[in-house]
Amino acid sequence: MRVTAERGEVLTRPARDGDLRVLLTTHPSAVVRLRGRPEFDAAFEELVADLRRAVE
Repeated sequence: MRVTAERGEVLTRPARDGDLRVLLTTHPSAVVRLRGRPEFDAAFEELVADLRRAVE
């Protein structure tokens, strides 16, 4: 599985007490390492969007 291709997807996996939902996202440290680079803003916004979705 490639996180860059699957980022933002919610996967459902069986667990003891019912289904477990997992949201794939980029590791925050990977985003922090982009600081000062042109792609930082987009990567940060995507991470925040993923975290907001996880809260839902």
